[in-house]
Amino acid sequence: MKGFLHSQDGSYAFPLGPKVTTVGRENCDISINSPQVDNQHALIEYDDEQRCFILKDLNSTTGTYVHDCRVQNAAVRLSHGDFLRFGFNGLPLEFRIDQQQQETTMPSIYQRQSSSNSLQLITQTIPSRRTTNGIINHQQQIDVRQNPGFSLRGRPSSAGNKRTPAIIMNTSSHGSNGVRDSHVRSNAWTINNTSNPGRSVINGSFSGELEVPCQDNNEITNRVDQLEKEVKGRDAEIRELNDRLRSLEPLSSTFTNEVHTLRSELEKVKREKQAASGLISSLQRELHSKESDLVKLTREIEGLKTDSRDKDLRLQSLQAKLNLLRDRGRAEEDRYTKEKELVNLRNKIKLAEQQINELNESVNRLKSQLQDTEKQLLRLNQNEQNLKQEYEQTREQLAEIQRNETILKADLANAQKKHNEFCTNIWKCFPHDDDDEEYDEDQHNIVEQIQQLQQQLDQSRNEIERYRDTHSSSNEQLRVSLGKFIDILTSAMQEQTTANNLLHTRQQMIELEESADNDSVIGMVKRAAINAVDSHARLLSGINNLVIKHDDQQDDLSSNEIFALINRQYEELQREKENLLLEHTSREQTFRFELEKITAEKDAFWQQRFNDECDRLRQENVRLQNEYDEQTRSFSDRLETTTVQNSEYLQRWNILQTESAQKIDELTMKLQEYERELTEQKEQQNKLTGTSEKQREEFIRNEKEKNATIQDLNGQVEVYKDQVRQFSKTIVQLEKNLAEEQEKRMRIQTELENVDKHRRGIYLKNLRNKSS
Repeated sequence: MKGFLHSQDGSYAFPLGPKVTTVGRENCDISINSPQVDNQHALIEYDDEQRCFILKDLNSTTGTYVHDCRVQNAAVRLSHGDFLRFGFNGLPLEFRIDQQQQETTMPSIYQRQSSSNSLQLITQTIPSRRTTNGIINHQQQIDVRQNPGFSLRGRPSSAGNKRTPAIIMNTSSHGSNGVRDSHVRSNAWTINNTSNPGRSVINGSFSGELEVPCQDNNEITNRVDQLEKEVKGRDAEIRELNDRLRSLEPLSSTFTNEVHTLRSELEKVKREKQAASGLISSLQRELHSKESDLVKLTREIEGLKTDSRDKDLRLQSLQAKLNLLRDRGRAEEDRYTKEKELVNLRNKIKLAEQQINELNESVNRLKSQLQDTEKQLLRLNQNEQNLKQEYEQTREQLAEIQRNETILKADLANAQKKHNEFCTNIWKCFPHDDDDEEYDEDQHNIVEQIQQLQQQLDQSRNEIERYRDTHSSSNEQLRVSLGKFIDILTSAMQEQTTANNLLHTRQQMIELEESADNDSVIGMVKRAAINAVDSHARLLSGINNLVIKHDDQQDDLSSNEIFALINRQYEELQREKENLLLEHTSREQTFRFELEKITAEKDAFWQQRFNDECDRLRQENVRLQNEYDEQTRSFSDRLETTTVQNSEYLQRWNILQTESAQKIDELTMKLQEYERELTEQKEQQNKLTGTSEKQREEFIRNEKEKNATIQDLNGQVEVYKDQVRQFSKTIVQLEKNLAEEQEKRMRIQTELENVDKHRRGIYLKNLRNKSS
């Protein structure tokens, strides 16, 4: 089994060794002149057990690729047709296996075709270990004149069964007893090697054709007889030589065993060399990294030195500044204490002024709250007036409706009269059934008037229905919205009301009717309710912030009562409005019923109903006036309570003034205490100056220790450098030892080659002597 590495274009083929083939840039079996290939890049080894070739990467920097898959410091089993690349952009080589043992004269590297695409120069060096196998890899020419006694006999049984590659022999002449004019064609002689590689015995077998010119038969017979005699004599010599060879076989076997052992040792040495080269490359990388670390450490040490120098300079400048600051501080301490006293007094005065301002602001807030309550009362009065105006407008509308009813009744009566007259005229106009007389113009006009009256009646009915629908929808909306407002106010104006509850009710009122106009009844009621809630919330907040808890509870009770009265008034107003709405709807229904039936009985019913409603409205006006009087009385009571609260606030303000005077006296006492504390702080500052000097001394000590540690680090770095130097020396020694081992290997190989040559020469001499 032989392995080859073929180029991609098929121009080169690199045969692999029987055991190990190294690949690299220098001193390798296959050398690739490329910067991406290491000196010892990879090796291809034949495994006898698995009977396959194995590719091993020797921890190369750029890696080895098998089908574009990187192999880094690992082994891969190769198969026929694999593409190999050594390095990133290496030339792709195809691995092929040739299992047939051919008789060829192929050199170590044969060139099929010149290729211009190959970017790398790849050469192959054949070491001497391959020549010991008995395979001759170059062509030779052997002159037959030098061997006149070469016999053309069959292959003996002791020569072995294997054949070596062919050697071309051109015989230009035969010996003294041979035929001079005849010559043998090319490839007539093949030299076969024996099975034992240590026995380099040449046995010849004639495979060519003799070209003999036409001569006399007598001469031919004579020559044949002579040749037969010579052949018989040579047979005896050959037998003697075979006997000698058999006697020399044990000696040659011992010699071949020694050669095999030397070869195995050489292969081991080569493997150790490859492993050592990989270790050396890894050690060189580690040395490079350690050197970079040393450079970094030296830079850091230099940076620390510069930092220490900068810190010394800063300390000197700080010491000078401290001395100046001490002198200035002693002069400014007196000023500082006096300024502090003045600032403290000013602060106290400002605090007293702030308290007075807060009291004034609280008084102003109470005044503003009273003004807000007055404004709310005015708004309530305005709302009542607006309600009265709406009531009067509804009254006027009712009067107009009654007038329209009377007019419609009169129109209906006239229409009935005209209808009767029209009917009589029609009966008069048609005394006979078959007469075709023309209509009177007066009768035609009467018909048109009747149609117009009917259209007017229909329009009036439609308008009344629309008016009724709009009033019913508006009344229902008013009823629902007022009911909601009343429910919210009743839930908020309870005995246990708080500011949060009032804010919640206010938000509900705002969200309840957002689309309502401010000029409508709902908008006015909404504004009045919101203003009432706001005033109540303000009163509660002012009372809670400024009045004592006990007084606050009493005021809460009075405010709750006030809101309860207001709530009752609103409920009564709501009920009255609901009654008005119900009456209005019933009236509209009755009016529609009267228009549809057009009877005289409805007129009396409407008059009675109208009188009843007028009496009821009068009673309601009286009730509203009474409620308004009650509200004014309640607001007057509230004004009296606020005046009482203002008097109490004034008393409190006087009390606060007395308390502020007392506090000022206390602050003066505290100022004296602060002065004492300042004297104590001065003493502490003096102590701190002493401690700062101690810290400075400690800092100087730390700097000395730091310098000592830096010196120690420098010593350690130097020791580390010495270790690195020693390590480099050991590496150099290893390289020297490897070089010596290589030289020994070359010497052994040369000695083996000399021994082989010497044996061959002795053997050839013996053959020549026997032939002669």
